[in-house]
Amino acid sequence: AIEWSSALPKKGTEVWRVGLNRADQLVSLRTEIESYSALRIGFSATPRFRDSNIAGLSTSDAIASLGGVLTDRKGRVYALWASFLDQRDGERMFHGLTKHYVDPILDPILRGEEPAYRSLGVEFMPLPLAEARERGLSDARIRELLHKSEDRVVYEVVRVHGGSPAAAQLRDTDLLVAINGEPITNMVQLEDYHQATH
Repeated sequence: AIEWSSALPKKGTEVWRVGLNRADQLVSLRTEIESYSALRIGFSATPRFRDSNIAGLSTSDAIASLGGVLTDRKGRVYALWASFLDQRDGERMFHGLTKHYVDPILDPILRGEEPAYRSLGVEFMPLPLAEARERGLSDARIRELLHKSEDRVVYEVVRVHGGSPAAAQLRDTDLLVAINGEPITNMVQLEDYHQATH
């Protein structure tokens, strides 16, 4: 059994990337967290599944592996290390998925149940607060967001999936600044809210 670390590592935190390479050999590398940010995965020219509304950990150094985990020095897991394919340009990138994304799938499996995939029906991307101000976001709302987070972003609707409940409420270019009065400052809040309402 793995032990999850309760903390989200900050930029500069020392971590170990541990995984398997193509020869099924264990590989590891001591590195540090470079960022925790929204994944920007390009659209495919043909309709297909694409991960969205995900934030991932990035590290400063790479190691050839098929995936694995990011751990602290005691072996506690910060994130699963996974590859993502940008469908627009074919570039493969690796990011760490924290327990906020893993638990909703893993917990049902551990209970012997079938996990359910849930989609918000809308894709968000971070937009710098300076650009949001140019588009009309009030100074009062910006101060409220800055009080909650140092990220200096708001979330913009970049795509609404037809037929989803979100299609009746949102349209492309809308800005999501709060849900039920609570300022939204990161992707994990979106995921937590979504899981709590389903």
